[in-house]
Amino acid sequence: MDDSTLTITGAGRSATISGKTLDDATRQIQQKQGPVYEALQGEQLALPFSLDQAKLSEFLTRWLAIEDEEDRLREDKRQLKEEYADDFPIRGMLVAVKRVRALHKLENHPKEGMKREHLATLEALVERHLLGMRAEVDMTTGEVTG
Repeated sequence: MDDSTLTITGAGRSATISGKTLDDATRQIQQKQGPVYEALQGEQLALPFSLDQAKLSEFLTRWLAIEDEEDRLREDKRQLKEEYADDFPIRGMLVAVKRVRALHKLENHPKEGMKREHLATLEALVERHLLGMRAEVDMTTGEVTG
């Protein structure tokens, strides 16, 4: 990627940097120096909407920080699952966690709250429907599934 050519174009100026990566261009913009920064300075980019550079910078800074944190948390969860993999069935435990959290959300939903016994009735109806669909497939294919 060191042999790349990067061109940044503002409304009236452009900068071409040979042998630079996108990281180099980003660094120039952040450090407010170099040809990439100069190409973007004081110019409205050719966009079909107005763009407040300060708001864009604030948004991107916050958004990227959140994405970085999400990546870190995903890695923490992966390591946690590995750490306890021999102690109990992780997949079953995580399904239980999701199910219990979903039940609590449904019970406390302001517009469509539902008691657990009513949900159990709906689940039974869904289960019966799925079993019926599976039986139909088994009859047409001649296979028996469990």
